[in-house]
Amino acid sequence: QPSEAFKFCYVLVLVWLLLSRWAQPVSPAVLTALVPLIAVPFGLIVKQPDLGTALLLWPVLIGLLVGAGARFKLLSGLLAAGLAALPLAWLALKDYQRERIMVYLDPFRDPLGSAYNVIQAKIAIGSGQFLGKGIAGATQSRLAFLPERHTDFIFAVFAETWGFVGCLVLLTCYAVLLLRGFDIAAAALEPTGRLVALGATSLL
Repeated sequence: QPSEAFKFCYVLVLVWLLLSRWAQPVSPAVLTALVPLIAVPFGLIVKQPDLGTALLLWPVLIGLLVGAGARFKLLSGLLAAGLAALPLAWLALKDYQRERIMVYLDPFRDPLGSAYNVIQAKIAIGSGQFLGKGIAGATQSRLAFLPERHTDFIFAVFAETWGFVGCLVLLTCYAVLLLRGFDIAAAALEPTGRLVALGATSLL
């Protein structure tokens, strides 16, 4: 799967292109030239398959376009084009990828099948209650009801262990980290620093 180093290199390449002389100001022609740069890694990552990481590339591009001074009209056109392409994208998805999206919209559509992991995660989060059950008492996590406990379901494990209070602290720290990243981008004295900070924060 694509590493964090790959994602950051992707950000650096976009920053370099957006700050090139030919890309100033950001216009529909510039955006058209950037599409292949996004489409190639997007297609390769989807083919792995890793749909989640592939979808991450687009919000990062939008964030960098905003930081590079793209006009609202241009961004609105890009959003409209993306929405228009959704039916084609749906047809291009594999069956299990479509099922993941449907489970996201309706977690109880297949409780013993595709939605099982999501339901177990919700049970784990709810069982943490206000102060959590502690490391020794986190039964959902310790008894392996949650798959990929150290990656995909790490938040559910944390919620069961430390409860609502722990989750509130964690999300507050995360929000502070994001706000600090955007603050660094806003305070940067040169465009390169602003876009790199904005891209890295968008990845987070």
